[in-house]
This record gives sequence, structure tokens and C-alpha cells, in this order.
Amino acid sequence: MDMSGMPVLLVITETKLKEKKAIVRSFLTSHYRICSGNDKAVMPWSAIIQIQDNFVARKYLPVDVALKEPSKLQNWDTTALLNFWYALQESGEIQTFLFKAWKNKDGDMVTSVVSDKSLSHLTWNIRKKQRVIVKNPWDYLLTARSNTHHTEEDADDDSADGRPPQRDPEG
Repeated sequence: MDMSGMPVLLVITETKLKEKKAIVRSFLTSHYRICSGNDKAVMPWSAIIQIQDNFVARKYLPVDVALKEPSKLQNWDTTALLNFWYALQESGEIQTFLFKAWKNKDGDMVTSVVSDKSLSHLTWNIRKKQRVIVKNPWDYLLTARSNTHHTEEDADDDSADGRPPQRDPEG
């Protein structure tokens, strides 16, 4: 985790598939918990698979990779996700990953408590220099919540990104 409690990725060149899947699971779960403001929130994998675009802006995913429960990911999907997120992290230009909404216990979609607009560019530069590296993917669980809260709706939708709509995972 970095100084603000956001997950940080390492280079994965020598990482085995099982470990990559564990990193993806922990990374996404950590971000989901940050999004909900609940450090015990459970990932609704089936809902995310069905309506992924309601949960995640396309700018946070490689073009040809759809999210699925990590144990179902193939090596190339897992590698593509981790390399994409790592490149975003290292660029420092935008947040590495953010969920735009989460599903509450009543099944309602709720806007994230944080957004990339709630953190300034200066904050990203500082955070990039002050990372706390997690060496063991099994320890990559959320231990601190972000204190940054957000009240305005996330305006970064996929069409604003200029990215194509997500492909159908079944097709």
C-alpha cells in the first residue's frame, strides 16, 4: 500500500500464474473496499462480469480483457491486466485503478466514495515517490482505508475516454 492506503503493484516478470491470480484478486478486492468505504466488502464477481461497465471505467482495463473471477483468468489475461495497471502506476498520470461504483447489501449500485478527481496531480506525484512495496501477494490485502471521500459523481465514462465499448465476454 502507498501512503494513502492505495494498493501498489510490483514487476511480475518472474511470477507464476497462481501468484498473479492472487495479486489480481487482492488488488481488485482492495480497490473495491476502498470504493465502498467498507473494509469487509465482498466482491460481487457475478455482477461485475454481467455489468462490468457499471463498476469500472474502461480506461482502467486493457482493451481486450474483461474482468472475471481471478481463478477463471488465463495467464495472458492476468499478465495483461497486471502489466497494464503497472504501466498506469508508473506513469503517475492517472490513478492505477478505481471502481466507479459498488453494490450495497440491498443490491443497489452506489457511487464510489473516492474518484480520480478527488486526488490532485500533486498528490499522485508525491504518492509515486513514497510507495510502500508489498513483497508477498498473500499480504496484499487492504489494511487501511483511504480517508479521501468524494461526493460528486464520476464523470469519466467510457465514451469520454474515446475507448470502444467492452467486448461481450461470451462472444
